[in-house]
Amino acid sequence: MTCVMWEELDLSLWWPWYRRIRRAFGFRLRDDRYAAKVLGEIVGGRFVGMEEVQHAIRGKNVVVFGAGPSLERDVRELSRFRDDCIFIAADGASRALVREGIEPDFVVTDLDGIVGSVPCSNSIYIVHAHGDNVKLLSKFVPEIRAVHPTTQAEPLQNVFNYGGFTDGDRACFIADEMKARMIVLAGMDFGKEIGKYSGSKENTLTVKKMRYARRLLSFLSSISASELYNATSKGIEIHGFRRVGHEELEAIIRA
Repeated sequence: MTCVMWEELDLSLWWPWYRRIRRAFGFRLRDDRYAAKVLGEIVGGRFVGMEEVQHAIRGKNVVVFGAGPSLERDVRELSRFRDDCIFIAADGASRALVREGIEPDFVVTDLDGIVGSVPCSNSIYIVHAHGDNVKLLSKFVPEIRAVHPTTQAEPLQNVFNYGGFTDGDRACFIADEMKARMIVLAGMDFGKEIGKYSGSKENTLTVKKMRYARRLLSFLSSISASELYNATSKGIEIHGFRRVGHEELEAIIRA
């Protein structure tokens, strides 16, 4: 498998996907650019640089928890790997981990899954700016201790673009860019049922977004140097991510 790093191609791999997504969902480039500018201005002393994120992930086993219907079961089953893996929660999935007494290392979020207050006081939040979450950025970023800012438009000096669309698939793109040894999906069903920890209650729109997220993960598998596994209890297969049961995953991680 040939691995093509994002920085080598100056994000040329991402822009065609971004154009398709903008057309499909009616997003405006100028709105995404404005949101990135706002995030870059308000992050202040909470800023966490790429070097710190990469130091935490490089060469490690990473579990990415999505907010699908399998999430609660997967959190209970995979909690045994807390000392063996970096845990990344996609947005509202962080609340399920906290309910089990686990704070993830990272929360990848556009902030729409936060209910009331920020649930993880010690996690690094990889906060994503896009055209329709500017108010959420202004509300929640000042409450977060450590923030690594991202955008889906052109990167700024302190706002990064690693590719990816939804919080779940973007977490995988980030883990890959940070040179994770292994990326394991959990709580990523990609079906028509919305998990209760999802930030969205609009079924039709969410299912459409999940279709793009699934396609992006399949694309990621074609360029990634990481080992890719899908340990979600149920749900749809993802091309390029080998389906593994929880017991088999334990043998792989602890080999």
